[in-house]
Amino acid sequence: MPDTARVYARIVCPKCGAHLLNSARFVWGAVPSPEYGVGDAVQWLCDQFGNAVSPFELRKVGLQYFQWNFGGAEFSNANVFDEDLYPGNQHLSCLGCGAEIAACMALIRDGIFKDVLALESFEVARILGEASGRANVVVIDDEGRFLPREDWFDHVVPYDKEKAELRPVLARLTS
Repeated sequence: MPDTARVYARIVCPKCGAHLLNSARFVWGAVPSPEYGVGDAVQWLCDQFGNAVSPFELRKVGLQYFQWNFGGAEFSNANVFDEDLYPGNQHLSCLGCGAEIAACMALIRDGIFKDVLALESFEVARILGEASGRANVVVIDDEGRFLPREDWFDHVVPYDKEKAELRPVLARLTS
């Protein structure tokens, strides 16, 4: 099972508007996680008191089934890059105009998946800056600044048997 979430959306070419994809895979919230659509709230793995489990803390949620939180539930606004196109895992060209798509990006605002955009390489570079290729999540602070999280890129999820056995639940956190 992939360690991602899938977001279903009509993803279109940024140049000509041609339909490109119906979904993309991301890491954000509880992973592996349920599938989302545009308008769905991010689900987080929470403890028995309703508090989000710390990021990258593996928990057993069923017989031989584990989940963890990718990212922090305290960040309700983020741009999250896809796992299939970014960073260069596959190449996608628009059949309508030939535009080269460098990545897809989910827009998460107020804890809700708002949209999924296809981006050309100059847009990826604008959003990630020097963190391009070293970050797949950009949190957005209260002033609207983009803060790429290089510390979360390809992060190790350690196994701690004592913590893993504490039974968590999935929840949609509200501010």
